[in-house]
Amino acid sequence: MISFIKGKILFKDKESVVVDVGGVGLKVFCLDSDLKNFSINEEVALFTSFYLREERAELYGFLKKSQLQLFEILKSIPGIGPKTALSLSQFETIENLKENFEKGSISHIKGLGKKKLQKILLELTGKIHQIEKEKQKEEKDAELLEVLTSLGFKQKKVKEILPQIPPDIKDVQEKIKIALRLLKEK
Repeated sequence: MISFIKGKILFKDKESVVVDVGGVGLKVFCLDSDLKNFSINEEVALFTSFYLREERAELYGFLKKSQLQLFEILKSIPGIGPKTALSLSQFETIENLKENFEKGSISHIKGLGKKKLQKILLELTGKIHQIEKEKQKEEKDAELLEVLTSLGFKQKKVKEILPQIPPDIKDVQEKIKIALRLLKEK
């Protein structure tokens, strides 16, 4: 979908801006803090997320990629709509958001009661563990990719066989042996 836009601000209100992108005006919902700093005719570049509702399509924009990533995570939590996710994305990372939840400094956000905050915190705790596991896997895959490409294998072939290596194998040497066997079979 629409992942990034760059253009001149034609109009702004309390919750959105209209950005001229190649002669087309796109309405983009933004963080309050960003809206306060935007000016009419200012050139902006925004990372965006497209959200399709039953009756209309909406675009949400962020100055920082980290805010967009947090928005996407929050939007995936059942019961959290894009407007609430937008408000919470100002914290940029799950860790910052969780820290502010625990301090109790998020109660000022419209539409968030105590129970909903607890639910979000519970969901985020699970997401943090999932993201940490994914990062560790990516780091190990990158190490394995580097070793195998240095041995002369094409990066494309190595990437094709990486998912075939059983995830329960932790030892890098063992992974290399399995990868070599899989590469020879191709």
